[in-house]
Amino acid sequence: MKLILKIIITFLLIFVAYKFLDYKDFYRYDFKELSDTENGIFKYKATYDYQAHRNVYNEYVGKTEFLFPRQKVDKIVLLEKDKLLKTFWMKRRLKDEKINEIIGLFNNPGNFNWGETTWGPSDYDYIFKFYNNGDLVGKIDMCYHDCGMIITKPFSPNRKYGQLSPAGYNELFFIIYKLDYWK
Repeated sequence: MKLILKIIITFLLIFVAYKFLDYKDFYRYDFKELSDTENGIFKYKATYDYQAHRNVYNEYVGKTEFLFPRQKVDKIVLLEKDKLLKTFWMKRRLKDEKINEIIGLFNNPGNFNWGETTWGPSDYDYIFKFYNNGDLVGKIDMCYHDCGMIITKPFSPNRKYGQLSPAGYNELFFIIYKLDYWK
């Protein structure tokens, strides 16, 4: 009896550890991050005023080397936090014919404003994961309901500081809740 209990507990611990590490993107990722020099372009500098920093971003908006996720995507998975306990994640896969629409949404600077706020992983409502041949190549963490903000990995200047504009918010709402977008 004790042996069976030990086996069950060991199996559960391994399963929980695997799921946690998968959620934290520990396995099979291939992000095309910016170089240190490229990242330095977008860092706020003491010599900037507010508009100067925005001008730096605007200079690089739409350039192909800065588009999200900077490589081919063949699968997008949406993790949605459960509404009741805000602890568990439900997984949905986007239909293949809708992939370019989602990527276009996140690369359109018109879908974002310059607003910013502080928020963290406990505020995530949705996580979009972008895959190419089974490797994670892009990720978008989203605080949708409370603050309308996103964080992209890899970084893209197209999202400005990450706040969704009303148009971007509505378009994303349409995609997330429209059933014919999901398998």
